[in-house]
Amino acid sequence: MEALPLTAVVWDYDGTLVDTREKNLSVTRRLIETVSPSPAGDLPVLESVETYEAALLKVRSWREFYKDYLRLSEDKTDEAGLLWASYQESDTTPVHVFEGVPLVLGGLRQVPQGVFSLNSRSNILEALEASDLSTYFGSIVGYEEVPFARQKPEPDGLVLCLEELTGLAPGVVLLIGDHEMDVLSATNANRYFEVEGVDIRVLSMGVNFRTGQPSSNWPVPPDFEATRPEEILDVVASLGGPVETGT
Repeated sequence: MEALPLTAVVWDYDGTLVDTREKNLSVTRRLIETVSPSPAGDLPVLESVETYEAALLKVRSWREFYKDYLRLSEDKTDEAGLLWASYQESDTTPVHVFEGVPLVLGGLRQVPQGVFSLNSRSNILEALEASDLSTYFGSIVGYEEVPFARQKPEPDGLVLCLEELTGLAPGVVLLIGDHEMDVLSATNANRYFEVEGVDIRVLSMGVNFRTGQPSSNWPVPPDFEATRPEEILDVVASLGGPVETGT
């Protein structure tokens, strides 16, 4: 049987393309002050970027984080989730594209690329435009494009992204993310495509560009891992994708 071609590379946004830890912590503190009777200062998880990041790495979904670490009820979690996009857009904390990412995006310019994120599409687009990177992406699917109950790790946003990028053409898709949630999204997408009879296989890549810690020790390990952005080019080349060097 002939191997399926690589048809797309889809990126997570927060912690994958861009270091957004400071901004997301700022937004979360504001959300808590709005929806919870307890001040943000009473929650150890919101004391610092380090405590915030450590807790996020222990959960499988944003709802689990809100329930277990922010001590919110289901109703309050829903309320906070609905406010997330607008709070993101109004927060002015700066974010930074990871070093090496622009080089990789340029090297993959012949491959359809998209973004599949829990962040706001408008917020993502603004950050990418400010870094002159938005033209690399044929689809950006954020929080607004997916029903509230169908956010990551459900596959709906990824399916929408691929509809826009490839028309759901048969092939292999590489999903790149910094959290186990992205691996679960790939797994759920593969189940969806199997049920629907769509000949698409999603492979996951776990990345950690900030500390270089391996993702192979995640409870659900990815198919590939990278601690430097440049390693993505090697994986894409191994999958038969076109890679430009010296970009």
